[in-house]
Amino acid sequence: MKLKYDTYYNNADVRMDTYWDEQIISAAIYNALDDATYTEYMRGTHFAEYISGNMLPIRLLNVTYLEQLEIDTDLELFTAHYEILNGEKVLYIKTSIKNGVTTEMWYSLTYLVPLKFSEVMIEDNERSMVNWSVIEIDTTPMNDDELFYIPEDAKRKTVDLLTITMMIFLLQEVPEIFCYMKSIPLLSKKKALMI
Repeated sequence: MKLKYDTYYNNADVRMDTYWDEQIISAAIYNALDDATYTEYMRGTHFAEYISGNMLPIRLLNVTYLEQLEIDTDLELFTAHYEILNGEKVLYIKTSIKNGVTTEMWYSLTYLVPLKFSEVMIEDNERSMVNWSVIEIDTTPMNDDELFYIPEDAKRKTVDLLTITMMIFLLQEVPEIFCYMKSIPLLSKKKALMI
């Protein structure tokens, strides 16, 4: 079983396609101008939603947000500093929550997504890990506006109770991806779109 993300860029807009076992299960497009995300889900029931804010499956790096972050040191520890990873300057972020979850991310300053990710969870004295890293970056310019197309009627729809229920169902359907597997390789292809 493999989890894979393909990420595409068009100026400040970002698209992330999520694959599970080589089958696309969602496509999310962040529209920077509207500061909203259109996500189409293809697993189980097919539906789509348009939500305010950046709701991509992987949080984009936002240094301003990190600088304003307030940490409750009774519950969580937070570390951030610059490092070199594979010859590239990255922002290393480590969070440790006192409930037993430690996350490390090496964020690309160019692509604003982690180039490497590691998470260790300890629950009931059992340790599980998720590790992945970017394996390919393709910077070939693309002129495919279809990748960033958001239907006009999507902007007029609101998230209703059925949509929220389906989102909760989908999140509950695949928790084993993160909780029960010792290691999941993530294949990720970055395509820098220079239009």
